[in-house]
Amino acid sequence: PCRVELAVPEDAALILVGVHIARSRCFDMKVLLFIGCLALARLAAGQVRCDSTHECRTEQTCCKLASGNWGCCPVPNAVCCPDGIHCCRNGFTCKKSTCERGNQVVPMLERQPAFMRLAAGQVKCDSTHECQSGQTCCKLASGNWGCCPQPEAVCCSDHVHCCPKGFTCELPSHCRKGDDVVPWMEKVPAFVSENVKAVQCDSTHECPTGDTCCKLANGNWGCCPVKNAVCCADHVHCCPSGYKCETSTGRCTKGDNSAPLPWLVAISK
Repeated sequence: PCRVELAVPEDAALILVGVHIARSRCFDMKVLLFIGCLALARLAAGQVRCDSTHECRTEQTCCKLASGNWGCCPVPNAVCCPDGIHCCRNGFTCKKSTCERGNQVVPMLERQPAFMRLAAGQVKCDSTHECQSGQTCCKLASGNWGCCPQPEAVCCSDHVHCCPKGFTCELPSHCRKGDDVVPWMEKVPAFVSENVKAVQCDSTHECPTGDTCCKLANGNWGCCPVKNAVCCADHVHCCPSGYKCETSTGRCTKGDNSAPLPWLVAISK
């Protein structure tokens, strides 16, 4: 049978062509088609690319930090504020410490550092560990999670290696499917999940990071554009944390001498 060696590419651009490249004197077309389909699936999953090596999660916006590095604003199509720290929702203007649009005044959002990962999404191993898109979670000999660099892979019983889907682990170092034999792949440690997650309203609806889920008048979920907001009883508006909804004036008020704020509108999600 044709022996195919698999290798992880060093160049980041090659990762977009597939998790592995085949190096051999002869090529199996089924393997090449599989790699092509894998590459297309990875591209379709869609992260937000800042440059060739940095990206933000889906529904975020790339903004330069004061350090010159890339950061991620936790809302899509955001306005990057000139201080290199904050950002505002699309349609708002950066002021000294708030975001404003007409009579609407909301707190600024803070950018998080972008991450150097070309994966388009993650594969959850448990609540705290994940692998990159196109990988498979496998337990390591230590009991920790590892990542096999193939989707739906077979985890070998030595807790070190793995094989592509449809292959069986064969001692001492191969994966076999009929007459096809390829080298084992080695797992790499899983990484701790990013603390940048959507806000879950229920099992099927979510709001962007930094938002609050509020029920709308039609019974659907809406997203108030501030964290830990107060949902007003009219099921249309909301107020920042610590404020009360004043239905008579259409404003958000606090018990102290703080100036009242205009109501915020919960956006349909």
